[in-house]
Order: sequence, then structure tokens, then C-alpha cells
Amino acid sequence: MSGEFSKNSTEISSGQIVQNATIEDIENILTIQAQKIIIPKKEEQKAEDSGFLVYPIFAEELERALKDGENHVIKVAKEEGKVIGYIISYDLTEWTKTHPGWLSNFNTTEEYKEKLKERKVLYGRHIAVDKDISTSGVGKELLDSTLQEAINRDYEYFIVETLKKPIANRRSANFVQKMGFKLVGQTNDDDRIWSVFLKDLTIK
Repeated sequence: MSGEFSKNSTEISSGQIVQNATIEDIENILTIQAQKIIIPKKEEQKAEDSGFLVYPIFAEELERALKDGENHVIKVAKEEGKVIGYIISYDLTEWTKTHPGWLSNFNTTEEYKEKLKERKVLYGRHIAVDKDISTSGVGKELLDSTLQEAINRDYEYFIVETLKKPIANRRSANFVQKMGFKLVGQTNDDDRIWSVFLKDLTIK
């Protein structure tokens, strides 16, 4: 890909970049999301091994989030101009406005609960890569870029949830642990239990 990258773009490999998402990327983000939303019960083993999403983000919510850059970090990976992956994160204060019971349902130590209440925290909601992309490392580059932006914005912690029951999202749990996240507790909603992982961004 020729030309200069903006300060918010990172080259992955020849022809691939990670950059901040725009309104024009919504359709492609939703297309990739549709590939990853939780699949039928008969395919649970495949889901556990390949990673999946549970709750979809709809176009209207995504558009609002993109317009509210102060409280969100949304990035896409592109190959020759085509979106091949994305990551969506919310300021935790913003997330709990629409999920007010989240902190009360968070089963962890009092130390971590206080940290999440008092510190600047980014909540990672979605990360997904196009199922037809064979290039490895796209998810890592998306997360790395988001972590760096979080640090630049003075966030102290980054947290994510992965489904534990009734289906274990093993691929996603393994991925974030390899990226330096620590299991710090679990949450629940309806009949689902989620593992919560945290990365301390103040540790160099």
C-alpha cells in the first residue's frame, strides 16, 4: 500500500494496516461480526476451538460509538483497503451506563472492585477477524494497537470477558492470557458465566 499512514495507523505487513474505524467501515464490521456470533449447539466444539461472539452490536449502536471517540476505541485491520478484522472497546464508565449491574455482578476481590471504580479502565467488548483471512497475527495487532492507544489516553487497566459456561471460549481466553491479561474473577448474566481478564497498563 503506497502513501503515508496517519498517526493512528499501524502497518501489519505488506498491504495490511490497523487504523481507527470510520462510519464507512460499519457494514464490513457487521459482516465479520455475523461470522462470529455464537453458533448452533451442534457446533459447540468448533466454537470453543475457533473463538466466537455472543451479543451482537447493532449498526445504530456502532455508529453512536464511532461518533463518541472520547469514550470508545474502535479499530479495524485492513488489507488492500478491505476490512479483515476489528476491535471495539468502551470506557468502563460508559459501558456501565447501559449495563448498570455489571460491577455488582463482578465476583472478584475487593481490591479489584475498588480499582475498577476508582481508576480509568477500558472495557474490551469485541475482537474478531474475518474467517477467510489466513494471515496470522491480525488479532494481536488489533489488540496491541488498542492497548497502545489506551496507554496514550492514560487508561490504567484494560479488561475483557470471555464466556466460560455453558460454552467455554477457550481460544479467546488463551489469546488474552498470551497477551498478558490476568484472570481476576467472573461475572454472570442470565444462565451465562463469564471469565474476566485484566491487563495492568501501568506496568512497563
